[in-house]
Amino acid sequence: MSSVGTSKWHQDLETIFGGGTLSALSDGQLQELLLGRRAEAGEQAFRTLVERHGPMVHRVCGQVVGDCHEALDAFHKVYWCRFVFRGQKEPTPIKCT
Repeated sequence: MSSVGTSKWHQDLETIFGGGTLSALSDGQLQELLLGRRAEAGEQAFRTLVERHGPMVHRVCGQVVGDCHEALDAFHKVYWCRFVFRGQKEPTPIKCT
């Protein structure tokens, strides 16, 4: 196993055992972690939110847009915007083209 693979594996274990599993946390608690200063915890919180709500968001995007490729683009844009504008109560509107 390469040192890069070992390092990633070690980081994942530290996240799990250092902060516990995030799946039991509420969406609000995950948002707090996302807004926090620890990048690792915020990344894991964001991943947990996407895993929790991603299928529903993707399904709605598909129903609204109709085309599977455009739905995937919309899905990615939803989470990209959510990540970029985290912490803002009212994010700056983005023109969708």
